[in-house]
Amino acid sequence: MPRLGLGRNLLITRRTGDAKTGAHYFNGTTTRIQLTNAMSLQDFTIMFWAKPVFASSGRIIDFRDTTDDGVCITNNTSSNVRSSYNTVLINSTITNNTWQHIAYTANTTSDLITPFLNGVAGTTASISGINNSVSTAGKIGCRNFGGVTEFYKGYLAQMAVFNTALSDVQITAIMNKTYGQLTAGEKTNLVSWWALTNISGTSVPDLHGTNTGTLTP
Repeated sequence: MPRLGLGRNLLITRRTGDAKTGAHYFNGTTTRIQLTNAMSLQDFTIMFWAKPVFASSGRIIDFRDTTDDGVCITNNTSSNVRSSYNTVLINSTITNNTWQHIAYTANTTSDLITPFLNGVAGTTASISGINNSVSTAGKIGCRNFGGVTEFYKGYLAQMAVFNTALSDVQITAIMNKTYGQLTAGEKTNLVSWWALTNISGTSVPDLHGTNTGTLTP
């Protein structure tokens, strides 16, 4: 990390690079990532950077199974990003062709799912009584069951899954970082982190866990 010296005693440290540099482009017709493991999430935080193109409705992530248990996050042509937590739907308004940080948290103590856009919390929804156990490995960039359809179009970067509901302060602290810039404390409760940047070949590494993805261009 470069340090800029001013005078003899004062040092200013700055972070270099951008979490979105080299972000992967999903073409809206074929691009998808098949994950290795199922994501059975009760309390969770899912976060990522997205620069969507509103060409058609597309699934950014789909961790659901054939019974609709699990989590799915979709963008559509009406400027919304929607999280489906089992049968509970919650929307946030997003901007076409613009980078924005999207996060969703679920807390089974408060029985609430909360959307965050650029670190700011939106309107919550109740998830009381929801069973979110799944056994099917998920996908990034398209539908996970019922046919390979509903492809996402746009860029994605720095996708992370935690097994706890992070606070707005924690989300804001993490959102502009790459995996290598996280502190040890910020990695607590982290399950998986896919940088989705500078992907070479078909392997998409999980930088923290074992949920490696396979890319179809």
